[in-house]
Amino acid sequence: MNRSGKSSGDPHMRTFDSESFDFQNAGDYLLAASEDNSFMIQTQQVRTTSSVALNGAIAMNVSGDMLTFTSVTKNGEEKMIHVNGQEIQTEKTDLVLPQGGIVNYKNGEYFVKWPTGEQMSISERSFKDSKLFDLNVFVPKCNENYYGLLGNNDGSRNDLVVIDEETGEEYSRNSPDRSFDDVFGSNRSNPEMLEKVTKELYFITRTYGGEFQLDSTTSLLRNQMTNIPDNIRYPKELLTLAELDDEQIEEGLRKARESGVAEDDLFEAVYDYGHLGLEPIALNDDYIAPKEIKRSNEPELNKSGESLKQKESTQPEIRIRPSIFIGTGVQINPPKRNRPITTPRPSTGNRRDTGVKGGTTPSPRPTGRR
Repeated sequence: MNRSGKSSGDPHMRTFDSESFDFQNAGDYLLAASEDNSFMIQTQQVRTTSSVALNGAIAMNVSGDMLTFTSVTKNGEEKMIHVNGQEIQTEKTDLVLPQGGIVNYKNGEYFVKWPTGEQMSISERSFKDSKLFDLNVFVPKCNENYYGLLGNNDGSRNDLVVIDEETGEEYSRNSPDRSFDDVFGSNRSNPEMLEKVTKELYFITRTYGGEFQLDSTTSLLRNQMTNIPDNIRYPKELLTLAELDDEQIEEGLRKARESGVAEDDLFEAVYDYGHLGLEPIALNDDYIAPKEIKRSNEPELNKSGESLKQKESTQPEIRIRPSIFIGTGVQINPPKRNRPITTPRPSTGNRRDTGVKGGTTPSPRPTGRR
């Protein structure tokens, strides 16, 4: 069994424990990692408007091998994929990594598989002159030892929590319950609802996001975005669907449903279409169960029984030279942050002032229409 988390569009997140939130910060962030960091995914969110960001690059530690995907211009010479610093010239292919990881390519989608059982699908979407990445991350259900923006995979919806290391107090987003009308209907512009949603978004961008913000010593991205000013890092406006008119909402819903978007994903599809013009797409569960290993080495006959069965392969396979890997046991340590008190994590220090006092977050002025 597995649980999935995701970062898609501009970007919309879902933790392994099924908590959804929007995260429009720019910069380098820890998406997910295991306790020993042999499984690690970092994302670089790039600013495409003053208030919206996209996944522009990914860095992964695959059991000791460094794998990166970087958005490149359509007609540029730079390649998208690097392994341990080596540029991969043939991108639409399968890769076998020195430490046991595998990258499969099929129908425009990449599947990264860790020897420890985790998987991630990487889908590309064209946007303007470059690409954005949609990510689906799958982790074993039995393993709770994860941390990052996608949570800890402990089966409880308590991921979006920050602990003050000095006082031990917990702060959470206090997400309001919203009906279909609260999200897509006339009530989306209700001042009271807007205030609650904006407070939640402020907590996510300033407080929760800060827990997994990477610096120059912890980011694995090829072109780091760690030292950027606040007017770039944080969105200028905390956008909701209140900025879209009824016609935009109706058209977005129609296009999303025609594209097969699941009901749970309608909000992000309408948001992306309305604010950026991104066409809705259906994101599928692409988890591939490991194949059973056959103990026998005896040759197998094909269906006709007249010749040996050939190994099926739709893509050429590239084996990366072992001489360039970063080495088994290399420790890559982004800042480990605290979980809720129910599942404590080690203290990390270097804590920034989040502006959170007494269990509440500051209330910026909502940006939606009144």
